[in-house]
Amino acid sequence: YTLKRCKEYMCPYVGSRGRPISDDRIFSASSFFNHRHDAHEFFFLEGNIENVSGDGLQMLVLLFLFGLSIPIEVVTSSVDLVEVDVLIEAGLLRQSPARASDILAEVQIFPIGPADLFADLPEKQSAGENDCTCLFVTDFPLESMRLSRNAVMPVGYDTLELLSLSADGRNSGRILDVCCGCGIQGIFAWKASQMGQLGKKSSLILTDINERAVHFATANLALNIVSQEAHAVCNDLFDGLDDDKFDLIVSNPPFVAVPAFSTPQLQPALYAVGGGTDGMGLLRRLFASCLPFLKCNEASTLLMVTEVPNVEHSCEMLRCFLSKEHRDKVELRVSYVEDDVE
Repeated sequence: YTLKRCKEYMCPYVGSRGRPISDDRIFSASSFFNHRHDAHEFFFLEGNIENVSGDGLQMLVLLFLFGLSIPIEVVTSSVDLVEVDVLIEAGLLRQSPARASDILAEVQIFPIGPADLFADLPEKQSAGENDCTCLFVTDFPLESMRLSRNAVMPVGYDTLELLSLSADGRNSGRILDVCCGCGIQGIFAWKASQMGQLGKKSSLILTDINERAVHFATANLALNIVSQEAHAVCNDLFDGLDDDKFDLIVSNPPFVAVPAFSTPQLQPALYAVGGGTDGMGLLRRLFASCLPFLKCNEASTLLMVTEVPNVEHSCEMLRCFLSKEHRDKVELRVSYVEDDVE
């Protein structure tokens, strides 16, 4: 269950629609879900579902990446019935509310490793010291219509951009992931740090204001066998961290502008995109309060992905978000990604 294998399964579905896939193209978890209609048409409308019989991996990809609803007898032709029962008991699969004879995945499971982002990683990644592919459990995108309150954001291209920054193997002893969601940014940075300093240990703290996100992050820590020096906590940004100092802070905070509203019932639905009325509310708060939690040395780093207007003036704008005593003590760099495309 690697991204390379999952992409190999994607090619026939998308390619049959006349849209060839280049070899160097990277798919996000959201992109797999967005292509679910191609997969459904390829298998069910064109009659190719019988070809999956006996291929358990492909069946898991259809369930846990594309989010298809599949008849139970088709699933058990590829995945042992006992294993299906275990997945149902664990809450990972469930009966479809639309068709009782179908089952569907309750969560999306996305595989990603440093080798998926960089073709020229050093040989140390093949030394067997660390398993390079990570698995991340999170909610499906909002369009799936089967999410609970306070849904955890799926893995999109903004997340992959942040992973590419944190995957350089920098020697980070203490790592903090703020607004962690499912924990993918912090866990990936921890894995990359372990690859960059073999034999040394890094610690990791994941924080999110959403209790459901903390549950996902805790599960992903266990799933990826992250150090016992790692845990997830339900905090609003840096609350509760006291005087902790970190070598690396990563963050992918909500940055979608949300109009002011007075209906409390809307709050759960807007949690994951709640960047304030201009989309930069959390960005301001994070910049204003992050520096006391970074160690005082040149290697200490905050890595963040967000959206800002007028990117050519973004450094000046971000510097204004810092408290006055810190504005001349930090170096700001902005990497602009013109297109979020597959």
